[in-house]
Amino acid sequence: MTVLLIAGHNLLDTLHFPTDHFMHIPWAILNDRGWIEITDSIKARTSYPILPWIGLIIFGYLADSWFTESYNQQQRLKKLNCWGVGLLVGFICLRTINIYGDKPWILAGSWLDTMMSFLNITKYPPSLLFIMLTLGIGLLLLRLLELKQNLPWLKPLVTYGSVPMFFYILHLLCIEISLFDRSGYLGNKSR
Repeated sequence: MTVLLIAGHNLLDTLHFPTDHFMHIPWAILNDRGWIEITDSIKARTSYPILPWIGLIIFGYLADSWFTESYNQQQRLKKLNCWGVGLLVGFICLRTINIYGDKPWILAGSWLDTMMSFLNITKYPPSLLFIMLTLGIGLLLLRLLELKQNLPWLKPLVTYGSVPMFFYILHLLCIEISLFDRSGYLGNKSR
């Protein structure tokens, strides 16, 4: 099921429903980045369609056992390396053949423009290619960080990595306060 959600959701990219169709709202939330009209003047943006993310969350849940204290570190490093390299090789192969996941890349005037075209992949919703590239890099970085975890300059990462939800919520709060402050709402005593 995980592989189907991650690898297969791009097959549904051409499926769209008109705003008056009963499937428009559920489909916009599941896989189609777009707008949901709540009233004539209020709209909600579905920027993070959940279908591919559910597959990725299930993958993370299944890989959870790799990170228990009783799991052999050498086996964990081997799995991180195999999955990381496998995903990156898969990304390069799938992107090179140019038939699935994102709009085709082109040979441009310079190698830099060609590389930019090759790496022009879809983040919202995350395409299979985006997931393969970012997860592959992430797993290899995780392997490297585990090998180098005793370096003193990496110690602060342990603290931040231990409380990611706290910092995520904290940054959202800071953004909201900043927006209210910039709008003049906080400084205006007449409200």
